[in-house]
Amino acid sequence: MYWSCVCCIVFQGMRSCIITAQDHETMTLIHLCCSLYPPERLRLSPEKLFNLNQLLSKLFWRCADSPELSNLRQDLAQYQGALQRAGIPDHDVWMLKQSTAGASLCFAEKLIALLFAIGLGVPLLPLWGPLRVIAYFLAERHRAQALAASSVKVKGMDVVASYKVIVLLVCVPLFNLVYGAIFGLVFRRTLAETLATMLLCICLLPVAYYFSMRQAEKILPLIRQMRTLIIVVVGKVNIWRENERELITQRMNLQFSVRETLLKLGPQTSPAFMEELYSILPKAVLVADIKRLIRKKEDFAPLQMKSLMNNAEEIL
Repeated sequence: MYWSCVCCIVFQGMRSCIITAQDHETMTLIHLCCSLYPPERLRLSPEKLFNLNQLLSKLFWRCADSPELSNLRQDLAQYQGALQRAGIPDHDVWMLKQSTAGASLCFAEKLIALLFAIGLGVPLLPLWGPLRVIAYFLAERHRAQALAASSVKVKGMDVVASYKVIVLLVCVPLFNLVYGAIFGLVFRRTLAETLATMLLCICLLPVAYYFSMRQAEKILPLIRQMRTLIIVVVGKVNIWRENERELITQRMNLQFSVRETLLKLGPQTSPAFMEELYSILPKAVLVADIKRLIRKKEDFAPLQMKSLMNNAEEIL
């Protein structure tokens, strides 16, 4: 009896700190819903974002057979495919709405940030780069073995993460010792100075690696954002940018759909669902954002849709 209570407490604790889904595709749709639910360009704190993911995970489990959720999943999958074809992540779609002048200014800001990230992240790349490559290949080999030996693992990403940690815990001190020894030999230091250099490398280089990697990880997202801004700057007048207009309109429609689905299926998921949802993002903020979306929706509608709207207005 005692052990069953302890196991129950442990189980509840683990459930409170993980996000589950039926499969990997469902997990990506949950993350996409979390990106679409808040107002555009609003960054939630990590804690609120995690709570929102957990709520949506609960809804996707409890209402898996709901027709509304099935329709939403289909729309999300189509939008996700459109994003992949365009090479633009969801949180960068707002950039397509900018004017040429605004996009040019934003491009200059991203260029400065890119140069800053390169200046801080690239110099130490020859030191920590081999560590990441070794950890990646060893973890991938271990993942392949784990997937072959298991009938329940789909991606095996937990194996990759844990094995990378184990490999780096062993490799980082060894590599730093080697770097310190090479430094001592190259500059012809005494044995005592070489040992001191090796000790300093073990203590200081991991901190330097961390800050260098944090900056280096910003390089590719910045390049993708600059590519999106180039599309806006180099593109002709908005009238010709049909693919961009479709993405913008599709995102707006999905924001309406996600919020409407949560409003309808939330009470069916749990009695306190809406209360928990509004604690993450107040209802007043959502109402104000819905009014903004209604005002802006026609401005970015594709030409075919806009002509239909104009014809409807003429008939009225």
